[in-house]
Amino acid sequence: MTELKSSEKHRASIFRRPVLWLALRFSQHEAWALNFTRRFPLFSPLAFFSVAIVWIFLPVILLTILAIVIFLAAPQFWVTFVETYSTFVLFVVMYVCVVLVFLMFQWQWGWFFISVDLMFGSTRLLEEREDEVLKRIARLKKRMIAAREPHD
Repeated sequence: MTELKSSEKHRASIFRRPVLWLALRFSQHEAWALNFTRRFPLFSPLAFFSVAIVWIFLPVILLTILAIVIFLAAPQFWVTFVETYSTFVLFVVMYVCVVLVFLMFQWQWGWFFISVDLMFGSTRLLEEREDEVLKRIARLKKRMIAAREPHD
């Protein structure tokens, strides 16, 4: 096994920091939503929807706008590319969509069961999810501190 040079470790940590920061912010937003759900059980779908809007719908809208801007910059190139590789483009788009729907399905139903559980007066699922999210936040904070430290 080869050892990474300190400059390579530093470069890897530079690219890791934004990903860790986004994961930490998502987990903190999820912790806020769980806290909101605990205080207002009947409005728990609103907390789920706020997380979904900020972390899923808003980025999809921004990426769509970016794709439209890129397409308008050189429309003939993209039309030719899609006509030439239409099957490949369709396969890639469908594959990405299926993976995203599968991931979102699990996350959405987890929130749905937490909401239903709270509406019937139980907090067991909420407490389990809170423990999981708080452990994830602690783990991400440790990794953020480790990514900031200079490597020898």
